[in-house]
Amino acid sequence: EKALADAERALTLQAQWPRLHHRRGHALFHLGRYDEALEAFERGLELSPADESLSQALSLAKQYTEPDPNASVTCHDEPEPAIPKNVRPGAYSTQTVKPTPTATSSSADAPKPSAPKLVGTLGSYVVVHTRVVVRQTHSVKAAPLKVLEKGAKVMGSPHDVEGEPWLKVDAGWMLIDGKSVGLGLLLERDQSSSAARSSAGDEMREKGNNFFREKKYKAAVEAYSEAIHVDRKDERVWANRAGAKIGLLTELSSSQPAATLRFNSHFQGALDDLEEALALNMAYGRAWARKGQLYSLVGDKAEALASYERGLKLDPSSSDCQAGRDAIR
Repeated sequence: EKALADAERALTLQAQWPRLHHRRGHALFHLGRYDEALEAFERGLELSPADESLSQALSLAKQYTEPDPNASVTCHDEPEPAIPKNVRPGAYSTQTVKPTPTATSSSADAPKPSAPKLVGTLGSYVVVHTRVVVRQTHSVKAAPLKVLEKGAKVMGSPHDVEGEPWLKVDAGWMLIDGKSVGLGLLLERDQSSSAARSSAGDEMREKGNNFFREKKYKAAVEAYSEAIHVDRKDERVWANRAGAKIGLLTELSSSQPAATLRFNSHFQGALDDLEEALALNMAYGRAWARKGQLYSLVGDKAEALASYERGLKLDPSSSDCQAGRDAIR
């Protein structure tokens, strides 16, 4: 709720900033206000149609909330689904439990299953068990749609379903860990794909660093953005892109009062990037130092000092935080 309040307060100042609509949609989604979350993501995309993080957020939100168009309505007298021919008998449970129809029973009396909870980002997974079934929904009793052999790769988003890890894929659902049905690990993250992304991300980050050293801040922002697109889990890139945006803001400081810089999109963009970096690594001293630098630039010495001191508390060896605190005192 605090995140939602913060996003809505910021939107009163920067209503045309797509990132704020992204943050508002994220907060609404986690509060269970799904329709409003979808509207927030869509509003952000109206303002910035090329924003891939907004597109991904909207896609995942729709996957989570919209009914599966391939799903069929199950009646009490519907025959049990047939098992695909290439599924080894007994390897996977496909038994369905059909309730005994009574004159007084109704669907309203049946307990509703817990909704799947998104617990990670879209990524590539590899089948590590002999065979893994893609099912119509997130249940080992659901109808099987197809079978993937060991070594097959699939894109999906991980969910928690009443304590069980499931992967939502385009065709349906796959159980990630089969211990609940007497099996071991079925799927795992594709490390080769992660390594390739990390290498490409490092290359783009270094390209951004070179632009930053040359004080070509706009080009640095673009390079860091490409690195983030490749690997969103690297806190260094988020902090570096914030540094480039601070560089752009510094260039404006010679012609604008410090108080007005706070309402510039570069300020909010840098602050958002630093929050992303600290969400990945709360003890990252450089991110705290740049947060202090950002607040100092707009004349907020109290917040700047608080940022430097928080950084030193979490990372006492941070020379950046030490220098920033000494300079502002």
